Amino acid sequence: MGIYQAIANYYRYVAADLFPGHENRAVSIVLSAGVAAAVAGPVLATVAATIMTPKYAGSYLLVSALAACAFLTLLGLPRGVATVGIVDSQARGQLSDKGEGVGIMTMIRHLLLRPKFIMGASVCFSGCFAMALIMSGAPLVLEKDLHASDSFRAVAMQTHMIGMYFPMLFLPLMVDRFSQVSQIVVAFSVGIGGMAIGAINSPLAVLFSLLAIGVAWAVLYGVGSSLLTTSYSADERSVARGVGELFPVAGLALGSLLAAVIVSAGGWYPLIATAAAAMAGAWLVVGRLHKAE
Repeated sequence: MGIYQAIANYYRYVAADLFPGHENRAVSIVLSAGVAAAVAGPVLATVAATIMTPKYAGSYLLVSALAACAFLTLLGLPRGVATVGIVDSQARGQLSDKGEGVGIMTMIRHLLLRPKFIMGASVCFSGCFAMALIMSGAPLVLEKDLHASDSFRAVAMQTHMIGMYFPMLFLPLMVDRFSQVSQIVVAFSVGIGGMAIGAINSPLAVLFSLLAIGVAWAVLYGVGSSLLTTSYSADERSVARGVGELFPVAGLALGSLLAAVIVSAGGWYPLIATAAAAMAGAWLVVGRLHKAE
């Protein structure tokens, strides 16, 4: 499942390639499809869990069926366009190997010095880190510290999922109305504000924090992806995407790993403080780089 999802993360890049000059809108539309998963996913998982024995066997079967549907959908992609892009990319790589281009390490150094690439990487990392931290830690706090019921915890996580993907529906509309920096500022404000309200330390406050960090992640991930896809040339595409994808993945992995450690060591308050600090730090980075441009 991890490999499957890792590959699925590249769908947004395919959309950006198919619509040059409209990368922001293309990425936003692809990400907006997650709304269906947020609404239907928990329901389907709950129903499928008990239709077979042993328990949850039906859930795995459902995932297999959905993967088969995705496979059939991918067969309909415009292969001609994709093939041209791949051939062009390979040809450029051959030129680089012959010394007519730049080496991979040089290319990476150039990428890491570009304000737009750094902004995209910072936004993606901080958004994914804070989201994974709260998404993984909040259920532990609700169960162990606040003694919330199973049904409340389920509603809290579904609310979080809706917060993550429902805003994606509006991202294509925001592209033409608001600048990317404005969207980032709003997202960080919502995320940090949600952490502040979470300091009330009640089940409802934790639920609101889950909703807020979901909304913040939706915007940050969408805008960050758009920044990354427009920060490099066609020659750098294959290398830039590999490097750029490391940041959101690293944020998710680090947030997931640290959540239980922080909750066990200090509880809810250090958790929300860490998430807020990560977003505030990235906000400062974006502000400085935007002024430098």
